[in-house]
Amino acid sequence: MRRWGGDNSSDYNWQLDVFNNDSDWFFEVLPDTNVDASKLPAGSSFNAFADQVRTAGGKILATIPILGWLPNARQQMCSFNQAKSDFDRLQPKGVSG
Repeated sequence: MRRWGGDNSSDYNWQLDVFNNDSDWFFEVLPDTNVDASKLPAGSSFNAFADQVRTAGGKILATIPILGWLPNARQQMCSFNQAKSDFDRLQPKGVSG
């Protein structure tokens, strides 16, 4: 039995192969850059995982995203509350929140 799931997969957009990461006051959308975007949704990271498990003769236990909000673009983006974030300290010089 192989498991695909956890916090990041609860808001995974399988059509765009995009995950949403969050931590208190910071939210970040990250596309999987290890896949060929022209083949989506067929070439998604979940499909690659499922193919590997099937080839090995295994079974899959997967989290299915059912939240009302999922990332809607295949691009890296983020949002944060400047009053509650230490974003400026964490970024390279020249980048600000």
